[in-house]
Amino acid sequence: MINTKRLIDTFFDLVKIPSPSYLENNFRDYLKKIFLNLADDIILDKKEEGVHLIVRFNGNQDNSKGIT
Repeated sequence: MINTKRLIDTFFDLVKIPSPSYLENNFRDYLKKIFLNLADDIILDKKEEGVHLIVRFNGNQDNSKGIT
């Protein structure tokens, strides 16, 4: 079941973060903090066009490769 209050609170936290194109560092850092305790792997992938946050969650079955 979705926790509606938490969803709304998170949404408002996210939209308060200034993140114009190519200046998304604060937004990415906020998401990284959230995922640190939830994800199995977090990668900052630096590309010419910027830094991408890649978050990996392993599946719960032996043959699962997980999702990214």
